[in-house]
Amino acid sequence: MPDLRITPHAIQRFIERVRVCTEQEAEEALSTKAFHTAATLGRCSVRLGSGHRAVMRNGAVITVLPHGVHAIFASTRTQRNA
Repeated sequence: MPDLRITPHAIQRFIERVRVCTEQEAEEALSTKAFHTAATLGRCSVRLGSGHRAVMRNGAVITVLPHGVHAIFASTRTQRNA
């Protein structure tokens, strides 16, 4: 299983957008088995129980989006004028 990194930005966004808690609690919530599996599979986001999405890139959780917002990355789209 690859190493999973949780950025300070993701921890702060979790606290702001999901629930008020300690940084340790936020880090634990963002490093469950689901996140390790997503990192292994190369997924770009994990949906939390609250309905928020945590965005991942290169084995790191980088942010937590506001409720109802979906993660869309240009790198996953095909180029039309290639």
